[in-house]
Amino acid sequence: MSNRPLHLYQVLEEEYENLHGKPSPTAGQGTTSEERLRNIYKEIHQQEHSAICLSGGGIRSATFGLGILQGLAHNHLLDKFSYLSTVSGGGYVGGWLSAWIHRHEKGLAGVVEDLPSEDPPLLLRPEPEPVSHLRSYSNYLTPQIGLLSADTWTLIAIITRNLILNWLVLIPFFVAALALPRLFLSLAQLEARPFIRVTTLLLGFLLGVVVLIYMALRRPSIARTRRDQEHFFMWCLVPLILSATLLALYWTWATRANDWQWEKSLTFDLLNNLHPAVPFIVFALLLHLVSGVVYSGILRRLKQGTAWKEFAALIANGLVGGLILWLVATKILPQQPLQSLPFLGIEVKELPFYSAVAVPAYLILTFLALAIFAGISSRWTEDEDREWWARFGGWVLIVIVFWTLASLLVLLGPNLADNIWRTYVLPGGGIIGLITALLARSAKLPAKDEKGQKTGIVATIMSYALPMGAVAFLGVLVVLLALGTDTLLTFLRGRLPQVSNWQYSQVASQMISPTNPLFPSLLEVVFLIILTLAFGFLMAKLINTNKFSIHAMYRNRLIRAYLGASRKNADRQPEPFTGFDPDDNLSMSKLASQKPLHIVNMTLNLVHGDRLAWQNRKAESFTASTLHCGSFQVPDAEDRTQPVYGSYRRTQEYGGDGGISLGTAIAISGAAVSPNMGYYSSPVVTLLMTLFNVRLGWWLGNPGPPGEDYYKLAYPKSAVYPIMAEMLGLTDDDNSYVYLSDGGHFENLGLYEMVLRRNKLIIISDASDDSEFKFDNLGNAVQKIRTDFGIPVDFEKMQIFPRKDNKTEGGYCAIGTIKYSCVDTMSQVDATGKTVQVPAEDGTIIYVKPVFYGNEPRDIYHYGMTHDTFPHESTVDQWFSETQFESYRKLGSHIIDSICKPKATGPGTGPSINDPGLNKFVQNARKLGL
Repeated sequence: MSNRPLHLYQVLEEEYENLHGKPSPTAGQGTTSEERLRNIYKEIHQQEHSAICLSGGGIRSATFGLGILQGLAHNHLLDKFSYLSTVSGGGYVGGWLSAWIHRHEKGLAGVVEDLPSEDPPLLLRPEPEPVSHLRSYSNYLTPQIGLLSADTWTLIAIITRNLILNWLVLIPFFVAALALPRLFLSLAQLEARPFIRVTTLLLGFLLGVVVLIYMALRRPSIARTRRDQEHFFMWCLVPLILSATLLALYWTWATRANDWQWEKSLTFDLLNNLHPAVPFIVFALLLHLVSGVVYSGILRRLKQGTAWKEFAALIANGLVGGLILWLVATKILPQQPLQSLPFLGIEVKELPFYSAVAVPAYLILTFLALAIFAGISSRWTEDEDREWWARFGGWVLIVIVFWTLASLLVLLGPNLADNIWRTYVLPGGGIIGLITALLARSAKLPAKDEKGQKTGIVATIMSYALPMGAVAFLGVLVVLLALGTDTLLTFLRGRLPQVSNWQYSQVASQMISPTNPLFPSLLEVVFLIILTLAFGFLMAKLINTNKFSIHAMYRNRLIRAYLGASRKNADRQPEPFTGFDPDDNLSMSKLASQKPLHIVNMTLNLVHGDRLAWQNRKAESFTASTLHCGSFQVPDAEDRTQPVYGSYRRTQEYGGDGGISLGTAIAISGAAVSPNMGYYSSPVVTLLMTLFNVRLGWWLGNPGPPGEDYYKLAYPKSAVYPIMAEMLGLTDDDNSYVYLSDGGHFENLGLYEMVLRRNKLIIISDASDDSEFKFDNLGNAVQKIRTDFGIPVDFEKMQIFPRKDNKTEGGYCAIGTIKYSCVDTMSQVDATGKTVQVPAEDGTIIYVKPVFYGNEPRDIYHYGMTHDTFPHESTVDQWFSETQFESYRKLGSHIIDSICKPKATGPGTGPSINDPGLNKFVQNARKLGL
């Protein structure tokens, strides 16, 4: 049996068969993926599918959506729909509906009968049990509210426990990475023998030759093959860093060596007698000469007429580079390791300072030499060559900045902390970090593709304050970890065996002491790195990165509140101490035979994706249905130049034994706060949120070929890659695992996937947070549908008004047209009886939004008059009171009833729907919406 992922056309064919009980007439017809996709679309247009979309918006959306569903059931429309598409909060109530349909003895018909509460079996209990349960759990996170309630402290205990476990994975890797500057320092303080010094110099020289040859031959105008960024890292940037490190080590060894005469006796004395700069110029000339000989020979074989010019330019560049090298080595870098120098108000030893800035200094030399060569060769090189060199220079500058900052904080930070920093800066930085994490958790940063919008002053301040606060905290964190590393090194001092062959210079002999961790021995640093890496990998293997984020806490409470509500109270047997019943959850694949077919919308994050057109969205749509899980945008092959028809896996096989559960799916879809949040992602805040375990997203196997061996797993085998990718914003769809989060991070209405499935009628419940009525989510969906599918979506009028306009009359809905005719065709029999292809009929959107005009039923009116932001209270409020729950529920039901019984008169216009009930609903909506 083939283990290849399914394509979109296969998914649509199987959904068609599931909805109609028989295969599509064109199933299997067509020799290409494109033909089969066009064929199934033609059949779908003939059937006129319909869908309900419930938007994101937390419990506000869920409760308003409950009213929408009750209104549809009351008007005998709920059983007319083919699809149920949910996002985030809409998934809470959508999951509840799907689970109730599955568990009701009469299925969908029984739910439609019970949901409106028109003929309750008990007069004093007018609501069915599933609705009553939802009302009881309107505070689903902490059902028993209050500072002293067990639910509140359980939440605190879970967050604290998971944070500690998260740190057990992250902190060891942080410590190991931050030990690298100390590794350089421990090597620098050694008294290296002549053979070691010369070997180090030659290795640095040869790596420099490799870098120069790569820089010259990889430029676009002469390179026969194009290489990606990973190739550049491996064969250019890493060798450059190693070369700079080796040369910096050599120089600090040579200048302090007692047997320096050994090297001087070779050529140094003769050259030095001419001028102190001459030995450095000769070294640089040799470096460029060797590179130039190899490089020019290759150019001649390539029949490049500029070989001699480029050779001459390299030699000239070597002369200038050698002079700069002399200045850097003898005039800028410290020469007296024990001598103190002032730095930010304290006295620091020159050797740690040298260890922090020496490698960046050599990299700056490379950057300057590259700039000079680009200028000298500008008459015969192309613009694309200079762009390549500029990109190279950009990466060199990135390394310089991060290496310098990290090394200074690690090597000098503990000394800074002993002064005013310990009293003010460190505590202040900790407070800044905590505030930043809380703000990042409670509110999204403005999306990058929304930066042109007018935002309030608070949003503007937050957009700058959060990243700046994160940077400040990260700096303090590095210092704190450096202090912790000092403590570990002090503990190791004297407890490790001495290596007799290692000789320390006079500097080291004076500075190494049991109480001075600033000058650790090489063995101590190496042992510390090995120990922390081993511990980190062990913890990453043992600790489940999915289970010990805050996702599981969130998911378990959603399951108890919403999926538990779908069961009869007599059937539930919750654990007496915790209140959770594992049987509340169920596999999504068990819902495959029922209607409407539930599509749970998620976001596959591409913060590190390579598609330039998606740099703002940083995400793609991902769905989990009762039949399939995957995305039509995940390539099914490595060649991205070929048309993409998606990668899907069967739900019963995807994401664990028995397939992904309904509870997990709706929790992922509602993972609103995650380090990687599609177009809301911010690099520095991403790192900070991961560190504080503000992680609601979920890692699952890639449904495409890279995840062939992993898509059946419920969680990654090791937490190392997932948590590092999450922290550094390296998520994409090319690796074995993908990072999934709130569907609203891509599209918050659920409309996108319903247009992909060519639904003729789509009813949208948009209860997202939009008190200003900017219709952000609708605009985002329409833009993505037009861009990705080529299908325009038009709304002629939007007579829906925000509360601040003080309108007493207005619409509850707007009517949109989905212009399928722009891209699709369908078969039609003409007057002669011949089957011809004609443009497909356009679809209809009924866009419903919670609105308050003041003429609603009295209970809604009373709540609205006492709560100014109703019906768009903040999504941060996930603790609904009884009156709040009822007001949103009743408003949703009232809106549907108003549409079904319009006051307006006159004929409706536009295409009709086959089902008489839906057709009347559409016509009534048109009267109210236009």
